[in-house]
Amino acid sequence: KASIEPPPPPPRSLDPAQRVCASRVLAVHGEEEAFLEAVRSAPRGRHLWLGYDPKPPVDGKSLDAFLRARPHRTVFKFRGEDAPSFGLGALGAELEHAARRDGGAAAMQILRDKSQMSTLFAPTGAGDTDWNHAKTSIEVSFDGFIRSADRADQCRSRRDVKGLDREVEKGSNAQKVTEWKPAFLRRSGTTPDNTGLLPPWFESRSWLTKLKRSDAEVFRPKFALMQAGACTEHHRDNYGTLTWIKVLGGSQLLATWNMADGDSTPELSDNQEEHDEDFPWATFAQLPSARLVFLDVGDVFFMRPGVYHRVFTLSAKVQLFGEFVGAATFVESLKSAKADRERPHCLKACDSRITMTSLFLAGPAPGPGAG
Repeated sequence: KASIEPPPPPPRSLDPAQRVCASRVLAVHGEEEAFLEAVRSAPRGRHLWLGYDPKPPVDGKSLDAFLRARPHRTVFKFRGEDAPSFGLGALGAELEHAARRDGGAAAMQILRDKSQMSTLFAPTGAGDTDWNHAKTSIEVSFDGFIRSADRADQCRSRRDVKGLDREVEKGSNAQKVTEWKPAFLRRSGTTPDNTGLLPPWFESRSWLTKLKRSDAEVFRPKFALMQAGACTEHHRDNYGTLTWIKVLGGSQLLATWNMADGDSTPELSDNQEEHDEDFPWATFAQLPSARLVFLDVGDVFFMRPGVYHRVFTLSAKVQLFGEFVGAATFVESLKSAKADRERPHCLKACDSRITMTSLFLAGPAPGPGAG
């Protein structure tokens, strides 16, 4: 077989704020000016942006030590080459190569071909208060989804600003595929505590894999596919989990802040059911825990339990993601889950059968990596 030419390296001449603005996403959302002013006036200066951690965990022991040694850090980012065990093997390498060369739509096309699926399902929000609601998702044409992503990628490569603005505007209103668990990712011979998608030492440290099979399935790694322009308003993830992400295509911007700062700042908390229409960028940038995170193809990202975050998809995105709960995160998990119980409007289609008690009892149970 002919050798695959390596893709051109991503541009490094632009600082993160410039790369965000070059996507045109914040401009289309009407937030670019406020975003840039917040970045310029932030007390932390350039440290508002999250940098790469040079030494990611490599086994269960170093994972526990890594998280315990940094109790005040809420988010962590690693280069893919520094954390190869999170790379999804040959499939991940193929997706990343295609995405770097041709854009996120190319990675989506590979998944379309391998899965042989013509239809995806996007959540409607109908299950937010009733997990068993009959209509919690709607069908989305996979081919149509890819064509939309490709149009934006093509406009970006041609530097067609007007065309890109048009596609980003469409993407901001497009359906989001956030819970895709394709059958071809379920490797034969795997067990609930080892999906074959992540390093065994990482999965074995998570109490979620020790739940009974039907409950563990809720937390199985899944794909998210989104169009350039998609925005997820600020929230905390449910179940008190640490969230991990492996970016396989596209780029995104996250604004993150810890639970204490959010709960003491009404416009940046989830105490109210409705958020103000305009995101308070200036207020956000003044928070001690405020961080901006630019994620690109190949990056690996950890976010502690209870962290507030707001996400913009800057270019058509493919990511594998999931959840983690373990001894090193349980205190934060409990605080976040307790807040969810006190603010039921925060629960997004959660299965009420799964409680923090069940997670805690599963944790000390005998199993791989227990103890």
